[in-house]
Amino acid sequence: MEGKGGGVLLYVDNTLDVIERKDLQVDGFEESLWCEICVGGEKTVIGVCYRSPSCTSDEDKCLTDCFKKACKSKVLIMGDFNHRVQWESMESTLS
Repeated sequence: MEGKGGGVLLYVDNTLDVIERKDLQVDGFEESLWCEICVGGEKTVIGVCYRSPSCTSDEDKCLTDCFKKACKSKVLIMGDFNHRVQWESMESTLS
């Protein structure tokens, strides 16, 4: 990646019970942030990620590993993954 910038940010209302989930971080992919929110006794893992268009195949594997770890729970993953989606065929390609 050239230059410095970007990053991820997740705002959480201070009335919610939230725990940062550093255990979901994966070495080799730094642009993600994970937390667990408990609402009405139900826990949900929330992740926000940024995948650079210049991401290497090793970084892609690390991101996939991160998703596999997170998906063992009820999870919401959002961010910028730099994929082009063809909605008619439901296919995507990396940009």
